[in-house]
Amino acid sequence: MRFSGTVSLPLLLALALSSVSGAGAGQQTSTTTGALDPKQDTRLATRVRVQSEGIPLRTLLGRLSDRTGVRLEVTGTAADERVIAFVPSAPLAEVLDHLADLYRLSWSGDRKIYRLRKSPAAAREEQALRNRAFRQVTGLLQERLGNPAAAVREDARERGGQPSVWAPLFPQVFPLLAPGIGRIPLEGHYYVDLAGAPPATREKLAASLQPVLEEQHRRYLENRRRLQEEWRAMGQTPPPAPEPPLPKAEEGTLLVELSVEHELRLTAGYRSNSATWSPWLNLQADDLRSEALALYRDRNPRLPEQAGGMKPLPPPAGTGPLDRNVELAPDPNQDPKDWIATLRRLSAASGVSLYADCYSDYLNGYSEHPRSHLPAAGRGSVREWLDTLGFPPGKPFSGPARANSFWWQRGNTALVRSAGWLWDSQRVLPADLTERIVASVRRSGRLDPADLAGLANLTYLQVRQGGNVAHHLDHWDLAVRLTGRLSPAARAQALAKDGVTWVQLRPADREIVARFYPAGRDPSRFRARLSTEVRHHPAQGGAILTLSFVTDGMLGSHPFHLSLPGVRAVEGLPETGLSVELVRD
Repeated sequence: MRFSGTVSLPLLLALALSSVSGAGAGQQTSTTTGALDPKQDTRLATRVRVQSEGIPLRTLLGRLSDRTGVRLEVTGTAADERVIAFVPSAPLAEVLDHLADLYRLSWSGDRKIYRLRKSPAAAREEQALRNRAFRQVTGLLQERLGNPAAAVREDARERGGQPSVWAPLFPQVFPLLAPGIGRIPLEGHYYVDLAGAPPATREKLAASLQPVLEEQHRRYLENRRRLQEEWRAMGQTPPPAPEPPLPKAEEGTLLVELSVEHELRLTAGYRSNSATWSPWLNLQADDLRSEALALYRDRNPRLPEQAGGMKPLPPPAGTGPLDRNVELAPDPNQDPKDWIATLRRLSAASGVSLYADCYSDYLNGYSEHPRSHLPAAGRGSVREWLDTLGFPPGKPFSGPARANSFWWQRGNTALVRSAGWLWDSQRVLPADLTERIVASVRRSGRLDPADLAGLANLTYLQVRQGGNVAHHLDHWDLAVRLTGRLSPAARAQALAKDGVTWVQLRPADREIVARFYPAGRDPSRFRARLSTEVRHHPAQGGAILTLSFVTDGMLGSHPFHLSLPGVRAVEGLPETGLSVELVRD
């Protein structure tokens, strides 16, 4: 396949999957169990043209319902899934069937109303895999925390025989973390402020910890001076950077938290009062991407095996639309990272219907995405384009490059699924929340106080998908979850320019703050300031709202990104990315 255009950035997040061969060219068994029968309901034979650029599934079904007169409904969290669908022309029943197939959903009902849902059996099957991962990491954590001496030996083994400077502290700190094991699967993190520890424990631990912090601080300053000297040797002025203060051991935080990158991971360590992070444990569960692929095995999914796509398979008898070469000319109006626009142009040029899931991924910033390196111009078959979408060209900074997506074929239609969908599907933001936020920004240019209550209810997996809040989930708890419990007036102040402080709180709000503030910390230091900005980043599916929050004890602010599907990032947030038309014969 020959591509033109600039594709120089590496594939930063490559996903590992076991190799699966086969083009999946055959027709697949319907997931609808006969519920969608155009012979019984002739409205289902209506031909439609669809364009959905990362639109929530419930919104897309609502538009299809409005245009065709067929009442459609989706239940459960599947309603929040964001859909990419480019359909030049197809019967409504086929479109609905493919949407169900993409997400392992099923249709039921009759001509009065058709309902789309995840079957209980499919939901149990998927959750069982995730539960296994939770048991693995919490079991490993319990094993390490329960036997600090063995943890020290394991630390040395993992480091080639030389234990870390932190290992001697394990017997002191692990008993402080052990009580939080049961909270990890539910809350995703467990933090222990040393300021709230019993005085005797705090003093003993600080005495052991402070020399380690001082040595780390000394090495940091030494490296800093060396870099400054290198700048000067090159005739350049070193960038200004204030010298950080020496961390105080008794003001730091012990923490354990869950995260999902390629697999479920549990980390434990120490965060100093100057926000430096020192990991002690890094435990991970089995990679579920092979299992995620296996759940689609009856569709004969195709997994790219090398960067830039695979060699195309021999075309089947009677070359079809997926096998013919398609050329996309460079478009000066298209952002080179807008992989969704490239799929739209590919569908239009080939006549092939394309469906794909759409998950935000902010691990490498708001402008990067595992699929954002799909070239915006070039020549090749649809098969090659889809292989390249799942495994774009480029070299990662570290580690082997691997596929991020797999795809399968149903007739002249192709469907693309994220390799990490078992976890990705747990991190989707509620569509009703993003809709309320869009309405708020349209009215006032910022969040509404009521929106904070919605953000406060997000799960830790949803919070972690929004950006770099790792090792600072306690700050999210104070700035968003705690502030979301306060009165509307206090929330409005938090969203104002200067934020809200303890002095400004009413007595009832002060009681809430005092009740939920971390032990050992002075609630009168409470402050919360949240600011928002809407920007356009097509790699993440279009407009995103960045929430920056500052609270007690923080240095600077931490950004949290929310995708706003279906709107443009300009004044008024006009609608975009969704079109459903009837195709007249």
